[in-house]
Amino acid sequence: RRPGAPRGRGGSVPGGAGGMATMKLEATGRARQMPPEVEEHSNVEYKRQLIPHSMSSERMQHLCTQLNWRINEGGGAAVYQIGVEDDGTPTGLSDEELELSLATLERMAAQVDANIRIKSVLQGTHGKVAEVGVTRLAFDSEMPAHLRVGVVGNVDSGKSTLVGVLTDGGGLDNLDNGRGRARSRVLRHNHEVLNGRTSSISTHTVGFGSCGAVLGRGRGGGGHASG
Repeated sequence: RRPGAPRGRGGSVPGGAGGMATMKLEATGRARQMPPEVEEHSNVEYKRQLIPHSMSSERMQHLCTQLNWRINEGGGAAVYQIGVEDDGTPTGLSDEELELSLATLERMAAQVDANIRIKSVLQGTHGKVAEVGVTRLAFDSEMPAHLRVGVVGNVDSGKSTLVGVLTDGGGLDNLDNGRGRARSRVLRHNHEVLNGRTSSISTHTVGFGSCGAVLGRGRGGGGHASG
């Protein structure tokens, strides 16, 4: 499995738990010493290993509760460093141990309605270390979650330009050209186009999937204030 590949509740569990052969996790560099783990007010968790046959049901429940807390601390997302000691030493795991630990983390995530994504795999001192993102599923069975962000500031401070860049898509290809290209995506009236200043209220929407991927961008009808 390449770094960046997502795992979800509908995916298979490698490493023997699902009857599949262990997948190769290729290291893309060497892991560095990390700062010691922060116990409180942090969404980052270090785990030396998460081998399922070495833990009781009570231990598994505790790990799920801990994961849920880390996700809440991160506002819906957490980062797990697998193969790392509490003091930040990147000891690492064998391929088999790492796959088993990732499969366990995947089962933990399913218990708290989250998905996992392997962000990177690096070579530690005695094995491999994986950085894994854990993200709360953005949608429930009835209604998607919404967050409204108001953009306010002084005149000519770049509010409309910022909104135009963030909501139009295209990444670096859609940055402002210094002549109002990004701002023009937000302007609604002729007089705004003529004087280059937004004087109305509008909503510009960006949608995200459960793993953070952008689903769509567009314009709605009220909420983003500019002036």
